[in-house]
Amino acid sequence: MKRLCSLLMISAFCVLSGCNEAVPVKAALPPIVLPEPEPRPIVNISSLGQGDAQADTPEQTSEPESAPAEEFFSEPETEPENIHIIVKKADLTLELYGDDVLIGKFPIRIGEAEGQKEKEGDKRTPEGNYYICSRKDETENTLFMGISYPNAEDAKSGYEDELIDRSTRNAIIEAIDDCKRPPWDTPLGGAIGIHGKYDDREFTQGCIAISDDNVRILWEYAQTGTTVEILP
Repeated sequence: MKRLCSLLMISAFCVLSGCNEAVPVKAALPPIVLPEPEPRPIVNISSLGQGDAQADTPEQTSEPESAPAEEFFSEPETEPENIHIIVKKADLTLELYGDDVLIGKFPIRIGEAEGQKEKEGDKRTPEGNYYICSRKDETENTLFMGISYPNAEDAKSGYEDELIDRSTRNAIIEAIDDCKRPPWDTPLGGAIGIHGKYDDREFTQGCIAISDDNVRILWEYAQTGTTVEILP
């Protein structure tokens, strides 16, 4: 009996004093470190409503250069005494000068093949110094201004290459010396000129094509004898 009482007293004491089976304590977790928030871009409020908002950027210290105009015409106040035409094959442009001042610049189309024209049917546009040797206002190409191809240099080269004989060479040189139209029915070819019906999707057979509006402008200034310089 005494033993039973002792056991009961010991059990009660353990309950009151928390001496039951020990509960394991979990180890403390490491602290959670949150990443620093990224700085938000500064928004230009004045640009809202004009598309997506964008972060401010530094102002430009200088204005961007504007692209040069590919085509223009500025009518001179007084009629020029001297007209000169420069054709730039590489740039596909024709420049009109009045008294050494550029008054017009027009896009052009030329022959499909590159290089200097040498013979009939080679689809090349001549290169060198020429002049307007004929004008025709009744043509399927709106207006036509023939240039003096072949010139003396072309005739000499053709003779050296045995494309023409001596008499044909001399006939061409004589026509050039007299500022007339050279023979166009030789193996060197001919009937090369400046005309309308410009089409930026097509080449010519060797002529220089510009738009109908621009060929009418050129017609007013380029008379028979006007010099034409054709550059590669």
